[in-house]
Amino acid sequence: MQNSGMENRQSPDSCFKVLVVDDHPNTANMLARAISRLGSHVEVIAATSGLKALQHVEDKVADILITDMMMPGMTGIELIEVLNDTPSITPSVTFLLTAHDSASVREIAQRLNVRDVIAKPAHPEDICELISKTIGELEQSKLTATGSTYQKEPNTEPSIDTREEDILVDQLLWEVAKKFQPQADVKDQMLVVGKTESDVMVYGNTMKLRQALRNLVWSAIKNTPNGGTVILSSESKTDWVKILVCDTGYGIQPMGLTDFTNDLDNEPNHHQEVFDANDQDLTIVKSIAGQHGGDVTVESETGKGTCFTLRLPIRQKSW
Repeated sequence: MQNSGMENRQSPDSCFKVLVVDDHPNTANMLARAISRLGSHVEVIAATSGLKALQHVEDKVADILITDMMMPGMTGIELIEVLNDTPSITPSVTFLLTAHDSASVREIAQRLNVRDVIAKPAHPEDICELISKTIGELEQSKLTATGSTYQKEPNTEPSIDTREEDILVDQLLWEVAKKFQPQADVKDQMLVVGKTESDVMVYGNTMKLRQALRNLVWSAIKNTPNGGTVILSSESKTDWVKILVCDTGYGIQPMGLTDFTNDLDNEPNHHQEVFDANDQDLTIVKSIAGQHGGDVTVESETGKGTCFTLRLPIRQKSW
C-alpha cells in the first residue's frame, strides 16, 4: 500500500510496527525516519491523515500508534475512537501528539486508554527514547506470553459498567453506522441504515450490545470490496427483534459456511480463505447474544455477500 511518499521501512513479520500520523508531511516523515533508526525489528509507516491510517491498519495492525490530535477531516481523537471500537485493529499502545496540551485533553486521552500525551513540538530523540522503552515493554510481554509469538490482549469493553437498561434498537444502529462511516469512506462503500422501527426496545447492557454490532459491521466492511454496500436493518415480530448486518462482499464458500456456522457453537477455526473475519470478534458476538437471551446466525453466497442476524428478545412496554 502506498503511503503518499512517506517512510515505509519493511522488516520481518516478527517486528514491532509503529504507525505515525500527522497531517504535516515533514513532521510525519521526520519522526518516521528517526524511529526507523531504532533497528530492523521496528517497522515504521507514516500517514498524513486519519483515513490513510485506517487504510493501513486494515491490512496490518500497528503495535504502537503516534497520532497528532488536530488534523482536518478526522482528528487524532476520532481516529483513536474508531480504532478502539474495533478490537481486532486496536494498537497495543497509543500516544497523542498535541500543541494544545491541557487537563481536558489529558482527561479525554485517559478515557481512550492513551498511554501518554506528548506536547508539540516534540524532539525526535525524545520520541525515539519513548518508543524504545515501549518496545522493551512489549518485548517483555512477548517473553511472558504463551508460546514464542507476542499476542496482543484482546481489547474488550471495560467490565466496570455492568448496568442493564432499555435500549432502542434503531438508535443503536444509527450510532454504530455513524462510528464506522470513516472506514466505509476509505473503501468508497455505502454504509446504510435500512428499514428499522423507531420504538422497538431490548433490555440489556448497552456497551456489550454496541460491541457485538460493531464487530459485525467491521467484519462486513472488511470483507466487502471497494464500492460495495453494507446495510444495517432490523425487523420485529411478536417477542423477537432481528438485527441484520448484510453486505455485498465476497461471501463464504459453502464448505467454509458450514465450518463457520459450527464455529458459532464451538471453538473458532482458521479454515476460511474467502471470509477473512476475525474469529475472536465473531465469537464475542455469539457470547454477547447468549448473555441477552438471543442468538446469531449467518447466511452467505459466494461472490454475492453475507448476512448476519442477531436475534434478541423484545423489551415489552409496561404501559
